[in-house]
Amino acid sequence: MTKGWIASAIAADYAVPDLSGIPGFQAWWGLAPALSTHWQQFATWGSAGVADLLRADQTPAELDGHEYKSTQRDGTMTF
Repeated sequence: MTKGWIASAIAADYAVPDLSGIPGFQAWWGLAPALSTHWQQFATWGSAGVADLLRADQTPAELDGHEYKSTQRDGTMTF
């Protein structure tokens, strides 16, 4: 996953192989055709440590200089 993919609004196509011919493959493992699945992806980053993020009693001065970044993307897949 790249920063460019997350920011992109372009639809992507992926080929899903037919694994039914593999010995031991169970049919119920396969993806159901024509069913849509909604997905979401989240990523966050912060320059503060976990203890700093969980403290509710921080003053604005203690938070000054910390950096927080967040991204989200969602979509729908149909097989």
